[in-house]
Amino acid sequence: LARRLAGEPLQYILGTQEFYGLDFMVTPSVLIPRPETEGLVKETLRLLSENGSVGPLAVADIGTGSGCIPVAVARALPAARLWATDLSSAALEVARHNAVWHGVADRIDFAEGNLFAPLRGRGLEGTFTVVLSNPPYITDREFPHLAREVRDFEPRLALAGGVDGLAVHRPLLQQAWEFLRPGGWFLVEVGRGQAAQLHSLAAAEGRYGASGILRDFAGIDRVVCLQKKVMSAEC
Repeated sequence: LARRLAGEPLQYILGTQEFYGLDFMVTPSVLIPRPETEGLVKETLRLLSENGSVGPLAVADIGTGSGCIPVAVARALPAARLWATDLSSAALEVARHNAVWHGVADRIDFAEGNLFAPLRGRGLEGTFTVVLSNPPYITDREFPHLAREVRDFEPRLALAGGVDGLAVHRPLLQQAWEFLRPGGWFLVEVGRGQAAQLHSLAAAEGRYGASGILRDFAGIDRVVCLQKKVMSAEC
């Protein structure tokens, strides 16, 4: 009770949080999974169900945190092989625990490092069917005004996205294209009002074709879906 009165999130006190119908261990080293992020999993399953996959089904989650995204995808797609990266070794310990907990550790390769750096030199360029990411997107202006449960307790590394909230999205946009197979999808979470700007950045890149936006439960544009040019399937 004292910890809760001090503002510590209940999820850290209890050590668990539900995501996509599964329970996950959470610690102060990882962002607490949120319902909005479930859109990444749902949209991945919809795209693959409607469009199928040519060749082996390979999925990457960049900035995995608790591992909730790749674990949920692995549980839903038994044939998928997944790779997950994170800059935090402490976060990866939590993610590995969750993968073991849910019986999918043998299909998820966890690697420490910034964005796609841990995947380079492993023959993975141009192989991923889907690249997923929930990067930090809180702007410098918004950060001081976050609820204290978030601002003072959740890892800043997983929250702060720079001046416009897209500091991590920019390199992600460029690097995801390099690792996607032709016709593969890049699905990324964004903050309020950032979807249009990310679409403009993608258009300027000229490397993505079909695109779409998924709204969250509050009607906010939350997941941006971009398809690497070549295939005709649409998001």
